[in-house]
Amino acid sequence: MKNTTIFSLLFLFSLPVLISCDLLITETVRNTMNLQSEPWVTFVSEARHLGWKDEITLHHSGLLEFHRLEGENKPDAARALFDDEILYFMKLAENLHGWSGACDNYDDSSPRHYSITIHSEDGKRTVLCDGSSLAITDSNQSLMPVVSFLRDLKMSMWGEVRFGGKLKFDLKPGNKVLALDEPVALKYNVLNSSGRDVTMSFPSSAQLGFKIYRNGEIVFSSGAFGGLGILTSWEIPARSADSKEYVWDHSSFDGSIYHDRKVKSGTYTVIQYLQNGNSPYRATEITITEEGKQKLQPRVLYNRYDDPYAFFFELNNRTSELFEFDFSSDRKVGFQIREYDTQSQTPGNVIYSNTSGEARPTNLQIGAFDEYTWIETWDLTGPDGNPLPNGFYWAEMWLLDHEPDYRAGRRIFIHQ
Repeated sequence: MKNTTIFSLLFLFSLPVLISCDLLITETVRNTMNLQSEPWVTFVSEARHLGWKDEITLHHSGLLEFHRLEGENKPDAARALFDDEILYFMKLAENLHGWSGACDNYDDSSPRHYSITIHSEDGKRTVLCDGSSLAITDSNQSLMPVVSFLRDLKMSMWGEVRFGGKLKFDLKPGNKVLALDEPVALKYNVLNSSGRDVTMSFPSSAQLGFKIYRNGEIVFSSGAFGGLGILTSWEIPARSADSKEYVWDHSSFDGSIYHDRKVKSGTYTVIQYLQNGNSPYRATEITITEEGKQKLQPRVLYNRYDDPYAFFFELNNRTSELFEFDFSSDRKVGFQIREYDTQSQTPGNVIYSNTSGEARPTNLQIGAFDEYTWIETWDLTGPDGNPLPNGFYWAEMWLLDHEPDYRAGRRIFIHQ
């Protein structure tokens, strides 16, 4: 049997036939894309306590189909995935290599059940899993992002037909070409062309959803923000329009506990929608140029759970420009710890500092779209050599002997 990676490459060869549209699939498009072709992945999700079972099928063409198998009737739906969605899932699918049968600690009595079937020329293999085993069994963690993304795709299908003929949806970013750190206004417009008011319901205060992709990776999404667990709604009066807006500040996911790393210049795909299947997915591209003040973004990173003695200074080159710095010693980065007032949220007096190094000339080059990291180790002691009391402090780091010095700081919590 071919492994997932080889199968993904075969699927990649079909990418030229992708149709990245954001409209309902017409009968002409259905025939053109040949819905009867062999599927790539079939995903079945079941909520036994609620009495429903749904199936989505992703075809080689990039077309996604939805079908309700059991429970309250829902209309079939279809849409073409955007290229970045497919590229993202291709990477996730590598986690399915070697999986077949049931996931570890599979519990048939669990109310939530999932099956993922991968089709290939040599046949098909299916992985069965349930909500409980996914949540508590470490060996199943590679399946979590796969199931999560497939569930999101299923939810997107409801929006394709939910308000068909009544509401029209459109994504309009304020600008499609922006400078570094120029706010990206993401506006979601809804037009009610019917003669009746339409009310959309949401399970939380977070009504607007979005995902920002680059080269098949999600760099940021609305999942970074929490919402109040209260039922909310949005009413669009008859024959009127309304909109919701979110402003993206170029923040991205970077694998750390922080979400303040800024994206590099380039072109990004923004996929936006209303939560809870209230709208179809809409996509547009935006371009972030290399113009702007913060071509080099400095950050201080600290995670006391990973290593309470390690502090990281990061310079993220967001452009294709080469940066070069000369130093009079082998120490390139200054480091200091200051008091921190939690009431005013401001740093105070310096209680520890280190700027010393061996006197010998050194050089630093940061290449195009590259980054530089300096690691500082500190034993968490004060000027008297005794351990600092537990509490909040301000960690500050910067490039020595340069202007600007790309100084950055962060509030930290020391616990010994």
